[in-house]
Amino acid sequence: MLGFGLVLILSIAVAACGIKNLRDIAERADKLSQLKNINDQFSQAKDARQQYVKTHDEKFIAANEERLRAVETNIDQLKTRHWNAEQSQLIASLPGAMSVYREHRAETVSEVHSRQIILQALRLNGETADAEAMAQKYSASPDGTAAALNDVAKHLAGV
Repeated sequence: MLGFGLVLILSIAVAACGIKNLRDIAERADKLSQLKNINDQFSQAKDARQQYVKTHDEKFIAANEERLRAVETNIDQLKTRHWNAEQSQLIASLPGAMSVYREHRAETVSEVHSRQIILQALRLNGETADAEAMAQKYSASPDGTAAALNDVAKHLAGV
């Protein structure tokens, strides 16, 4: 009887340790899932910012901000979990990193707007029209002036 009781107690102890380890594994898997989700959302935010730089469409900046808010929500959820001291410190630093990212994004938006203003100032629409009008005026000229003026108009339009 004593042997059977000892085996039963050992079996219960092994089962309890197994259940505890399974819970630990499940918690780690959940943490990793949340971290992957944050990484995916941040990648989507980065992609939206890059699309804005390419297209200058403000909807991409709105999508970027939406993704950043989702990242912040997930960071808040991560803070509720148990982490070691080093990991807790890294998680606590994430909101500051998000603020720096937003500052850099604002600089990017400002630079894109500045670049658009500069490009609009460089457009030579009036000069192109003048060169085309001169080409029409000299179209009967046998010395190739009209062709040269048309080439000038093409190059001005390309600037």
